[in-house]
Amino acid sequence: MVYLMLRLLWFCLPAIAFCVKALASGDSVLVVYNLNSPDSRAIAQHYAEQRAIPESHLIGLDTPESLTIDRENYIERIHNPLLRRIEERGLIKLLIREGKDELGRLRPNFQSSSIRYLVTVYGIPVHISEASELDDADIRAAWFRGNEQAAQFENGGLARNEAAVDSELSLLLRANTPLTGFVPNPLFGSEDYTAHPEILRVSRLDGPSARHVRQMIDRGIEAEQKGLRGRAYVDPDRRGGAYAMGNDWLREAATIFERLGYDTVIDENREVFQTDVRFDAPVLYAGWYAHHVSGVFTLPGFRFAPGAVAVHIHSFSAQNLRQDRRNWSGPLIARGASATLGNTAEPFLGLSHHLQLFFAALASGAKLGDAAYASLPGLSWQAIVLGDPLYQPFKVELITQLARIYEGSSDPYDTYTILRAINTAQANGETDRARSLARRAMFNIPSPAIALRAAQIHLEADNPTQARNALGFTRYMERFNSMDWILMAEIAAKLDTLQETEAAFELMEKLLKSSNLPARTERRLLDQAIRYADKLGKVQDALRYRGRLEELR
Repeated sequence: MVYLMLRLLWFCLPAIAFCVKALASGDSVLVVYNLNSPDSRAIAQHYAEQRAIPESHLIGLDTPESLTIDRENYIERIHNPLLRRIEERGLIKLLIREGKDELGRLRPNFQSSSIRYLVTVYGIPVHISEASELDDADIRAAWFRGNEQAAQFENGGLARNEAAVDSELSLLLRANTPLTGFVPNPLFGSEDYTAHPEILRVSRLDGPSARHVRQMIDRGIEAEQKGLRGRAYVDPDRRGGAYAMGNDWLREAATIFERLGYDTVIDENREVFQTDVRFDAPVLYAGWYAHHVSGVFTLPGFRFAPGAVAVHIHSFSAQNLRQDRRNWSGPLIARGASATLGNTAEPFLGLSHHLQLFFAALASGAKLGDAAYASLPGLSWQAIVLGDPLYQPFKVELITQLARIYEGSSDPYDTYTILRAINTAQANGETDRARSLARRAMFNIPSPAIALRAAQIHLEADNPTQARNALGFTRYMERFNSMDWILMAEIAAKLDTLQETEAAFELMEKLLKSSNLPARTERRLLDQAIRYADKLGKVQDALRYRGRLEELR
């Protein structure tokens, strides 16, 4: 199939090929909500207030609140009414021709527009179901001028007219578009985000509940103000063949995160990140390919860092956005992500968002809406974007984040700004600066993550005494949240390496008193505790923990 294996582009950081050619404000956004849902209206108004979007840019539609809508109702209750409202309010210069096309759609004649983004809000249907009687063969033949590209939509997996509502709305301003299969996206790979104003960059403010959607908006704005702080986690695997392309995307995404200075963890096991792996402060995540949220994401109290961009590649990741435990898009939003990508039905890998293009565009300073459409090969298909299209995760530079800390910021996530600065200094060969940053951080914002990194830096400089000192305060910690369990286990391992096995064992004992330990986490902690007990000659403790471990098997 012609468009399923599309060329991959390489972006070289920090001189990324994408360039942000124009800023966009609230005046460039059109918000669509459901008149039948008080939550939908409230979210639309909250978002408009946060982004200074004019009241005239909010359009309410009388549409079902269901997640799925059939094609006829989509056209009569979303597509056509929205075009009429746009024309009436003069938000976009277009002329609606007389009559409708053979599928019942109004026929716009687009002229110009200052609207670049369209936001669908919680309550607007997500998926258009397959219409078995729909016949758009003539429209398709005219669109592709009868060439061989049209043939791929006659049989097989592309011969479907179901679609994501948002993907159809991206072509709202274009007349006579085919519905079977996809329409090639002229923005794919584009370096000019102002190109093709007739294409609406559609994103969705949606999730398992209205509370989660508000959180998604607000935490993204917080990250724009304070900077994107946390660690990066990338989860490719070793599959080749048809899966190799997706694994290449993920590995290139990891390279982007590393060049930005983020602590980046790459796990090439077939399963998703499990609960025996360190996973503190996740703010960037890219992985695949479990059917439903699992592994570390099910830890009690799991929470993304503010502004997190998290994507799990899966054919049905956005099949049901009201779920917080099934599929992926809904659960990621419920757990605090501010932006994600998903699919409402099988898109085929090559027609999903190309993640290395998506993250490279964001890293260059692009807004979410532009990055998403520059990385998507096809429209009128299955992909959706969840998040504020104006969101710029990398709006605040690292140097500005550091200045905030030294001016007295006490936000716990500032720890990860320091870690990023240390990584950047080390990558540039500035080892003295890295040590200085670590020492200063231990005075300004001491934390387990900083302590572990400082100890590593001191050990690399052959200074075990300072490494012990850096970890010393962790002996007095008594309470730990679930996302720090394995971080603390790594600190215990470092203490053992420094001949501080008694301190390491004491730390493991505290961790093993934590409630709600998943079995896999508990096994990891017990294994360590048993090793330290054996080393210290604590026979009774070793026997006790072995018995506990045996009960888990």
